[in-house]
Amino acid sequence: MFGIIKLLSSVVSFGYPVYASYKSLRARNQAAVESWAIYWVVMSVVTTTETWFGFMFTWLPLYQFARLGFTVWLVLPGSNGSNYIYYEYIEPTLSAHEQEIETFARSTKDKFTSRGLQAFKAGVQRIEQLVLALLTGSTKVVADDAGAGTGAGAGTIAGAAADRDAADSDEKEVCFCFTDWQSMSLVLDPAGYISYSSE
Repeated sequence: MFGIIKLLSSVVSFGYPVYASYKSLRARNQAAVESWAIYWVVMSVVTTTETWFGFMFTWLPLYQFARLGFTVWLVLPGSNGSNYIYYEYIEPTLSAHEQEIETFARSTKDKFTSRGLQAFKAGVQRIEQLVLALLTGSTKVVADDAGAGTGAGAGTIAGAAADRDAADSDEKEVCFCFTDWQSMSLVLDPAGYISYSSE
């Protein structure tokens, strides 16, 4: 019984509104599009509330019946339930805190953009290190960012050993110090050392 009620609630909450929204968009009915946009705002708030606080009331025996009735009230054009909730509660609340929301959204976007760019650069750097290690047959790759930001041509690559006195060592070490985004040409000499020039 409750499974059927839950299914009906899903159809009324999402199935019919999705199709009705599609028809409104296809017909370019601006009034209907605005009405359904309001409905989706209200339903987003309802769904978010259920996600975070549903444990306090979803277990109630008559909750599914109440939710179905509430959703029908939101959807039916004659009841204007979604319009009532939006204009009486949601819009005033958002309007009162719009500046704070905008500031928080910009700050969060900037932080994620900065961190995402840093992660991307770090990933590219690591891939270049691994490719370099494969090309040179090295067993160890070391990344050095200490010289970052020192200008064009500041990157250095040394292969085979920490210095040329250890050229006969079996273990080769590749130090990849990446400080700029210029393209580089690599040269591997017979002793196993790598030199490069940046364009």
